[in-house]
Amino acid sequence: MALRSSLVLLVVCLATGIASEGEFCYDVTSACGPSHWPDLDSTCGGKEQSPINVDRKGLMRNSSLNQIDFQGYDTAPEATWTISNNGHAIVVTVGGEMQMSGGGLPTTYKPLQFHFHWGSPASKGSEHTLDKKRYYMELHIVHIKSEYEDIASALSDRRGVAVLGVFLDVTDTDNGNLSTITDALPDVIYKGSSKDLPATFPLGNLLPPKQNLTRYYRYDGSLTTPGCNEAVIWTVFESPIKIGLEQYKLFADTILSTADGDSSTEKLINNFRSVQELNSRTVYASRDATVLSCGNIPLLSFVLSVLPFLAMRLT
Repeated sequence: MALRSSLVLLVVCLATGIASEGEFCYDVTSACGPSHWPDLDSTCGGKEQSPINVDRKGLMRNSSLNQIDFQGYDTAPEATWTISNNGHAIVVTVGGEMQMSGGGLPTTYKPLQFHFHWGSPASKGSEHTLDKKRYYMELHIVHIKSEYEDIASALSDRRGVAVLGVFLDVTDTDNGNLSTITDALPDVIYKGSSKDLPATFPLGNLLPPKQNLTRYYRYDGSLTTPGCNEAVIWTVFESPIKIGLEQYKLFADTILSTADGDSSTEKLINNFRSVQELNSRTVYASRDATVLSCGNIPLLSFVLSVLPFLAMRLT
């Protein structure tokens, strides 16, 4: 059993991009905090890092970004899923015959795991922001190209990994689609703990409603933890899903970043990386995603009004 747990944690560490050369943390005041991640891996200081702020006034529409084809996401797989606490996130490793393609993706991808980022009982903690708005949580469903056997192989390919980012907003009512996960959280409070889930569920239950699946934003980025590999196609859905307040508190108020038996206990809170510079990258809006009008309309009207005058002066 101990060997199996060790293997599970090894897979989780690889799948979440944890740097093997040093431990990292999310404490912005600590030497292991995000501003020091480039010291762990120089790629963390790269030009195509994630997460980012999705500014809907600075997007390019790409009408070819249409419906993503999700195969097997609507049924509960006959497989064993394992939930783990790696000290940085709650991770669920998945199995089953599932894949996604289309929607502008270059090939077919298969899911490996999903994990969560959150804030604190009093603050929000999504990694991406939408027009600088931060949501309470963010879910990442990590996929690799179907041709690869593991995450390590996929990370050697600039487009080897595809991650779906889903925002979570808090509501008064529990989300039954999250119950299998939240019911298991008391068993993985401590870093290094893991448990097989009693049942699987359709992975599509964690996505926005079907009518909103064509509303998303796409860009090339990285893993959001060291080694920050710039090998990820990001798809960030515009519409959030819901999580009940009491369910949110199970993440933000009970999960620990320390192991059972450690001399002290620390809550795992604010496990999100701050938004990174976009630099020369372009963020694309899907066919049906919202793109906000850019520019100052009175100023634009003024410029248009003086253009004929300027043209006359130049001729």
